[in-house]
Parts: sequence; structure tokens; C-alpha cells
Amino acid sequence: MQQSLTNENFITVIPHLAFPNLKHPVCLEIKKLRYWNEGQCEHSVTEETIELFLRNAQLYNVSIYPEQPELGCYAMDGEIQPEKGERQVHEIFYKGHLIYRHS
Repeated sequence: MQQSLTNENFITVIPHLAFPNLKHPVCLEIKKLRYWNEGQCEHSVTEETIELFLRNAQLYNVSIYPEQPELGCYAMDGEIQPEKGERQVHEIFYKGHLIYRHS
């Protein structure tokens, strides 16, 4: 059964310069957002959590680990030590709409 666009529980992320030799960037489907809010760090993707995530994105760099997309997308000030290389996020799409672009 295909998921309804109104209940889309993921964002699509394009890492910044993660794949410089490709004509088309690789898109990663992300189901976790990580930022501090009310003592919680990990959040599922919903319209409400995205709104708070984007507020954090104004304060901190937005990052992702292309080799480990299951870790989610980060917008927080902290001591994150990835096992694989961290990449800055270039663009984020939700329900087919661009919601974030690194300036």
C-alpha cells in the first residue's frame, strides 16, 4: 500500500558536495530529526517536528551522514562524533517541496 503524501513520515536530503563527481545528486530518505527540544533529542518526521527542526537550523549547521542515513538529520550544537564522514546538508525536501537550502 502506497503511503499518502499527507502522512509522509520522511524528508529527502541532498548532502552538500557529498557526491561532487555525479551529474545528479544522491538523495537520502531520512526518517529521524535530531535536535534538542523539551529534553528530547530524537524526533520522528512530522510537520510539527520539522517546524522546530528548521528553527534549530537557523542557529546551528544542519548535518547528515551519507554513509549512515539511518542516523537521521542533525540541527544541534553538540559533541556528535560520527563513525563515518559528516556532511553539511545542501537541501531538504518534504512532500516534494523544498523546505531548507543551505545559504
